[in-house]
Amino acid sequence: MKNKIINLLYRGGAGGEFFGGLLVSHNEIATKGLEYEEEKERWFLERDDWASQRPEVTRCKDPRKGVVFDREPSNWNETLWNVRLDHGYGFPLHTEFWIDYLWNEWKETKTIIFNSKTIESLEYTQNLSIAKLGLGTDNIDSKSGEDMIIDGIFDFEQFWKRPWESNAYYFDMFMDMIPDDHDFLLIDPCELLHNDQEDTDRCLKEIVSYLGIDNYLHNEWCEKIENYRMKNKILINKTIV
Repeated sequence: MKNKIINLLYRGGAGGEFFGGLLVSHNEIATKGLEYEEEKERWFLERDDWASQRPEVTRCKDPRKGVVFDREPSNWNETLWNVRLDHGYGFPLHTEFWIDYLWNEWKETKTIIFNSKTIESLEYTQNLSIAKLGLGTDNIDSKSGEDMIIDGIFDFEQFWKRPWESNAYYFDMFMDMIPDDHDFLLIDPCELLHNDQEDTDRCLKEIVSYLGIDNYLHNEWCEKIENYRMKNKILINKTIV
């Protein structure tokens, strides 16, 4: 059985990769590579294990067999917390596999779900998705996105044209999948990353308390989130009419 994992589950546009990058800077959490695209304020946390939306995984009858990777899935850290991000698009395929992979096969788990509490929060993160991905309600220019639609793991119409329905769908799915003996924390991504310093401060304290880690990076994380917040506001103003 593997050691400790933090599962960060979130709808696209909610800032999961940026926040994952903050988490892996903590000395109690295993580090991962982080890349940055300044023009669109996009962050890319290293992904080196099974990903639910990867076509080569979703097309397998058994995700543990017949998948060819450039390298083997992650060698998990045996002493520190490991961080893993997922949108959950492919969870409905091979659901039992993902329940085992994300929860049952670990000695200790923590699950943070970014879930918008209000329509305003959801609309803001939706607009960020459009701005950062160059996508809208009538187009898709990503090969991986096309593959997800073909494989039946991504409802394009629902995600872009019925975002509140989409948000509820993924939230309900996450709740159904988390085993009864594993806990979770709900965080509104706008309260954490986009509203104001007071909300950010409160959310960070909730997260640190839930994870049971030292709070020594609080001020540094607040500064980075403030910078992220302002750059995203500029991006929104440039791209959303």
